[in-house]
Amino acid sequence: MHGFHVGYANVGAAPFCGRDRSQSGRKEVLDSLRGALLILIAFSHVPIPYEWESLFSHPLGFISAAEGFFFLSGLVGGLAYTRRFIRDGWRKMAQAVFKRTLQIYLAHLFTAVVFLSLIHGCIFLTGRPLSNASAEIIEQPWQCLIAIGFLVYQPGILDILPTYCVLLAALPTVIVALQRGLELALAVSSFIIWLLTNIFEPQTPFIWGLMNTGAFNIGAWQLLFYGGVLLGHRHATGKPTFLVPPLWMLLLMLALGIYFFGIRHALWPAFVPDNLRDWLTNKNNLAPVRLLNTVIVILIFSAVLRRVKRLPLSGYLSLIGRHSLPVFTAHVVAVLFVNGFLDIFADNAFGRVVGPIIVIGAMTTTAMLSEHRKQL
Repeated sequence: MHGFHVGYANVGAAPFCGRDRSQSGRKEVLDSLRGALLILIAFSHVPIPYEWESLFSHPLGFISAAEGFFFLSGLVGGLAYTRRFIRDGWRKMAQAVFKRTLQIYLAHLFTAVVFLSLIHGCIFLTGRPLSNASAEIIEQPWQCLIAIGFLVYQPGILDILPTYCVLLAALPTVIVALQRGLELALAVSSFIIWLLTNIFEPQTPFIWGLMNTGAFNIGAWQLLFYGGVLLGHRHATGKPTFLVPPLWMLLLMLALGIYFFGIRHALWPAFVPDNLRDWLTNKNNLAPVRLLNTVIVILIFSAVLRRVKRLPLSGYLSLIGRHSLPVFTAHVVAVLFVNGFLDIFADNAFGRVVGPIIVIGAMTTTAMLSEHRKQL
């Protein structure tokens, strides 16, 4: 995913940041945001102590860290690659996008190979598979690996990188369209695709044989990514981004966000039937209420971050964010390991503490090693 790491040499002022902030300050804020989202994603992928769940599982209502990461990835991609297009032309920009897409694809293959090796190594050594081993991975490992390579088999946590590969691969075409003034056409087309997805597509992954589309319906989630690209492109070309609404609208959105938060955490009723609430807040298709909740949080954060120079723990978070692709890859491997032994890491209080420590430790170690390698 491009949001995993983009060169910032020519990014310029980000819509989330004040215009008086230095380029290094803007870079740190974006890196810190990305690092914070990666930490939240990690906690959402492993068993954690029950008392932590309300803090890390949808803490802001019907929105998870994934929504923020999709949007931020598109935003940074739109900023960086628009600048690259203006500076070096379409060919150099397209080559840079292809290189990043290939790196993400290879990271995806690496995690898949590690996952299959863990499963069949466990079977060989103990005679039983890991807790997260599906029947097809046990019985058809080579076929599964080929299907993973073609991005058509996306079980569990292996469904995130393929989505970004596809979205990022189309970025050069999208930026050319934006450069030609087709902003409205792109925005309307992206929204219509999201709308048709929610009207006609089921709210669960499509599974047929070795085909598994994963938990992120690309027809819906592209709206967040390309919405971010559109805003990043506007900012890179000096156009207003309209990410800070007037105070009355912010207060209205804050009230609505609090209402969604209360429904999500059962503080008050939703005043609609449960089946309708579930449809409106579905994550697979980025359903209408979930999308609205996401937009509200993005706009509120945009207003707040214009007045904040540094995020808490910004040194650590920016370290994680600067090396987000290797960090995310390490996180996937660690999560697959932890979730493979649920009897150890989920069935008792001690394991629910140790599991997250293993995952965050792997991410932090990878970030530190990547930083050291960068400085050599």
